[in-house]
Amino acid sequence: MNVLRNPRYHLNPRNFRCTCFSHASDPSYSALSSPGYPLIHRNFGSISSRSSLLCNFSIGSNLFFHSGISYYDFDSFRYNLVKYSGYFRLCSTSVVINDDVISIDKSEKKGENLGDDVVLSPVITGIIDIVKNDEVNMESKLDLVGLNLSKWSIIEVFDVLNRLKVPALRFFDWIRNAHSKYSRNADLCSLALDNCARLGDFSALRSLLKDFRNKKICLSEKAFGFLNFSDGSNEDAKKSIIEIVGFLNEVGGSCRSSGIHSLITMICSLNLLDLAKFILEITEKKPSYYNILVKHMCVKGHLEGAQELLAEMSRQRRDTDSTAYNYLISSLCMQGRIDEACSIPNLMIDRRCSPNELTYEILIYFTCRYGRSDDAVDLYNKMLSRGIGPRLPTYSAFIRGYVGADRFDEAYRYVVDAAEKDKLSASHMYNVLTSLHIEHGDLVVAHKLILEMFEKGLNIKFSVFRRASRRLHKTGRSELAKILDSRYHSSVQES
Repeated sequence: MNVLRNPRYHLNPRNFRCTCFSHASDPSYSALSSPGYPLIHRNFGSISSRSSLLCNFSIGSNLFFHSGISYYDFDSFRYNLVKYSGYFRLCSTSVVINDDVISIDKSEKKGENLGDDVVLSPVITGIIDIVKNDEVNMESKLDLVGLNLSKWSIIEVFDVLNRLKVPALRFFDWIRNAHSKYSRNADLCSLALDNCARLGDFSALRSLLKDFRNKKICLSEKAFGFLNFSDGSNEDAKKSIIEIVGFLNEVGGSCRSSGIHSLITMICSLNLLDLAKFILEITEKKPSYYNILVKHMCVKGHLEGAQELLAEMSRQRRDTDSTAYNYLISSLCMQGRIDEACSIPNLMIDRRCSPNELTYEILIYFTCRYGRSDDAVDLYNKMLSRGIGPRLPTYSAFIRGYVGADRFDEAYRYVVDAAEKDKLSASHMYNVLTSLHIEHGDLVVAHKLILEMFEKGLNIKFSVFRRASRRLHKTGRSELAKILDSRYHSSVQES
């Protein structure tokens, strides 16, 4: 299986939020996406062959099921994609993936069993019981056990309360007082709305929406967890959507704009594109809404459908921005359709949509990675001719592309030449190249690059120096590490 190993250009290796989609009808397909970056997706081997992903989840990560499509919310997830042997590890609970079933192994975590697929810790169970009992001194009891709860644990409690249809407004008020730093959190506020909707308390729903609008609080997809499109006809689903949009229109402000955006996102995640397009018909056809549809199609690998949608937007003279096209370009590149991807900027210009820096950076990265350095240089020149100056990520795209294709010599020559032309960015380029060599275990080369930076008077990132020094020590090259330590401390004293 080809796992997305070190997808350096598109994923932030620190913290990011992504969604992993998997068809119940096609368990061999999975996809990753990350907001703020173009799309990354890849077909993985069939589950029966025991190939998939191992990811580090934070406490409180949640598992949801919607209409035959399962998706996982990875919050504050530290990048670590590797091959594994058949399960996701979720904190102390493992999610076991079989041919057609996803279930949670209960053998690793003690606590109350809530249905067939959820096992709760004793602390979470105790808080849920306190809220369910709804006693006069509920807040006092919550103060005794819940003041140290993390945001993710609070969200987990709220999720369960909503599933059980337990009134949770008192719990929400307690959260806003006891955990004031979370009082404006979009997910928590959205879960409060979901709770009201599940209980049919629409007067409280209106009151909360108006309060959130006045405080300029945004909504997330969690506000619409009460919707169930698996039962009933398409017309019933449209009626529900019209009612929700009516509520949002009545309130207006941040709740409307973020609410409609989140509603479209959620419905797209359920693969209900017709309903998503219906929302555009009854609201407005904003570029940001179309971007959600295009991104979803790219995630699913429906690139022809995404291209048709973009063409339809052009024919109808709908305003578009480069975001949707960047999703398409990234997806085409990930499928190896480089020539087709390289033609998209000209298509964008013909449709009066200007390519931006990211458009060219994506193409430069992949053309370098596929060994097409001449095309990368040509794209760079086109970018300059359009008045788009290179950014630090532009240089990084070249370097990462060369290194990703194991063309280390070309990467070094590029850094040396580009550093001569743009001395302000020289330090950045050398640090990027050095860091990549450290990741690949080329510690001797990294050592030489750092010494070259010292000689040229460039600024060395402390994190890069420290990683190189520590790795040299651990691999038995202490003499090289001591040379680096001595040179670094001398440079610090001189400055």
